Amino acid sequence: MGCDIHSYIEYAEFTANDGQPYWKNFTKNNGSRNYVMFGVLAGVRVPEAKLFDPKGMPEGRLGFDTSDDYWDCVAPESNPEWADSDDWVSLEQAERWVESGYSVGERDENGRLRRVSGPDWHSHSWLNFTEVQQAMDHYLSQSSKFWPNEMNELPAEWLATLAAMKAFEDAGKQTRLVFWFDN
Repeated sequence: MGCDIHSYIEYAEFTANDGQPYWKNFTKNNGSRNYVMFGVLAGVRVPEAKLFDPKGMPEGRLGFDTSDDYWDCVAPESNPEWADSDDWVSLEQAERWVESGYSVGERDENGRLRRVSGPDWHSHSWLNFTEVQQAMDHYLSQSSKFWPNEMNELPAEWLATLAAMKAFEDAGKQTRLVFWFDN
C-alpha cells in the first residue's frame, strides 16, 4: 500500500481580532511519493532520514482549503442522508473513529461531534519557512544514500514550494507548510 502526502502552503497577512494570525491558502502540493522526503519531513516511510518529529496540527486557525480537506463534517440528525456524500460522515461512524483513535473530533457546545479528521490521516505536522529550507538541505544530504545511482536534486514541486514560501516571506508575510500523510 502506498503513502501519499497532503501539504498546503499557508500565509498570514494580518492578525485577526482575537490576536491569532489569519491563515490563507496559497496552494496544495500533494507531490509525488517521495519516501525520502516523507522521511525527512516526519520520519514517514524512511525514518532513518528524519530531520523533524511530527508536531501535530498547528494550533488555532487553518487556511480554508487545509481545513476543508482535513475535516469531514458529521451529518446532522435532521439530514442523516448527507453521510452518503463526500466529506460527510454519520454521527455513529464519527464516534467510532474518535473512540478507536483513528480520528480527532471537534464537538459543538452540546458535546455532539460536528467534524472529524480523516481516519487514514497520520503524522500531522507543519514547518515554517526556515524549517522547510532545512528540510530541503537535509534531503539533498540524504537522498544519495537511498538512490545512489540517480540524480539527487530537489524535486521540482519542492523547489516550487520553497520559492512560493520565500516570495511570501519577502513580502512580509508569515508562512508555513501544513501537511499529513495517508495510507
